[in-house]
Amino acid sequence: MDKLTLAEVAQVTGAAVNSDEKISFECVTTDSRKVTSGSLFVALKGEIFNDADIATLNSITDSTERAEYRKLLTKADNMTLDDVSLATREGSQVAIRVIDGALDYALDEQATLGTYINRLNYVDENIMTKSENLQHTDSSIRDTDIAKEMTKFARYNLLTQSAQFILAQANQLPGMALNLLRPESTSIA
Repeated sequence: MDKLTLAEVAQVTGAAVNSDEKISFECVTTDSRKVTSGSLFVALKGEIFNDADIATLNSITDSTERAEYRKLLTKADNMTLDDVSLATREGSQVAIRVIDGALDYALDEQATLGTYINRLNYVDENIMTKSENLQHTDSSIRDTDIAKEMTKFARYNLLTQSAQFILAQANQLPGMALNLLRPESTSIA
């Protein structure tokens, strides 16, 4: 559904807009239990505001039945099964209406809890992903640090070996010079 602007809603309802602010709505609802962020709540005038009840009431053509159904709806509001007697037809209809209301309430609560559970699952998965990414980053940093230290070790090891070789060469030079200065031994034949 496309977003509705406040100007569009005002045009349809015949209302006046007293603001230049650009306000838009994702949905319109007449049920206060279903109001969410970005929705427009419209309060209906009258005793009956449930869409299903209004549809049922409008489908009844006999005025007597219509009045009885309206009376039933009004009577069933704010009642529990403890308040209802199943001994009469009217009491049974009121009980059915009370049970329907309880089921609607339970389903709405279940949907709300499902929404919360989905949000918590999303947050949990998001935290797990961030944790895994942090572990991978930490591992990469440690691998880089180890490689850097190994490079330093190899460099210092090479310098130490080179220094030892140069020192050994330097220690051999005086002996070589003395060998050159020594007379060669003569052999008697």
